[in-house]
Amino acid sequence: MRQEEHSYSKGLDLAIAPGHRVMALDVGDARIGVAFSDPTLLLATPSEIVERKAGGAIEKIAALVAAEFVDVVVAGLPMNMDGSLGKQAGRVRRFMAELEGVLPDGVAVCYWDERRSTVEAHAIRLNSGVGRQKRREHVDSVSAAIILQAWLDARRNR
Repeated sequence: MRQEEHSYSKGLDLAIAPGHRVMALDVGDARIGVAFSDPTLLLATPSEIVERKAGGAIEKIAALVAAEFVDVVVAGLPMNMDGSLGKQAGRVRRFMAELEGVLPDGVAVCYWDERRSTVEAHAIRLNSGVGRQKRREHVDSVSAAIILQAWLDARRNR
């Protein structure tokens, strides 16, 4: 499916209450990277990894949304380099549809093109001097922060 054949909400115009935050998710089959904006919506910060295989990922993320005063959840949408959506994009959309069903009223979900975010995250972790095992452990949350920072920058510059 070509990019122009599908639509995904970038959500740049969504309302965010003063002092509330935006959450980003890098949804994978085994783990979900989580990042949050600061309340001023200027900076994205990696937060944590939610393991999917253990179960309860939907509930854990919904609890984080409530605890962190999140108004918008941005999910990285994996796109091929030609702009088409692959199999993983469908998996992300199914997961997000399930998550939307348990989110508090008023919390919006949108998608952001996540091409190359994992590559960037690996480069950042490599250049940070962190050991190999620690790099692997945190790359998903760093990737979520890269996705969120791109979304925040686009929102500010629209």
